[in-house]
Amino acid sequence: MVFGIYCAFPNAGDGGFPMNQKGFSLIELMIVVAIVGVLAAIGIPAYQDHVIRSQVSSAVMELAAGQVGVDNNKAIRVKPLLSLGNPGHIGIGSADKKTTFCLLDIVNDVSCATNNVKKEVLICTMGGGTSTVNENVNGKKIKWLRTGPGRWQCESDVDANYLPTGCVHKDTATITNGHC
Repeated sequence: MVFGIYCAFPNAGDGGFPMNQKGFSLIELMIVVAIVGVLAAIGIPAYQDHVIRSQVSSAVMELAAGQVGVDNNKAIRVKPLLSLGNPGHIGIGSADKKTTFCLLDIVNDVSCATNNVKKEVLICTMGGGTSTVNENVNGKKIKWLRTGPGRWQCESDVDANYLPTGCVHKDTATITNGHC
């Protein structure tokens, strides 16, 4: 019978026992944590920008849904309203004048000095709706200004980086005080 001599350190010599390695070394864990940190530093701001853009786009579209109602009411000479149950209801908003991201308002027959034409303005105040919005857009306004039958112009004091194509950035004073 032949007896082999085994080393005190497995896998260190030709007769060592195979060692099953379990777990990770401290260096490996530190590398993984560093990689996750770098990805989070890049990904979280990009994700928040995406969330803001989607909230603003949704608010613009929620408000735009009322355009048809306003145009229809103007065609039949009924004052466009946000109140449910009234003949002039434009088809958006709940009883408390809220959508998902907007607190709604409508201004009828605004006289504009530029061409003395009376216009309607649909206004959304971000953050007044049934869902919360990002703090960067909370309290900002989005307006759809009716420039003629079937023609609307979007204006907002939301940062231009977050606005959808076709919506124009205006300063806060213009959005809050002026309707034309």
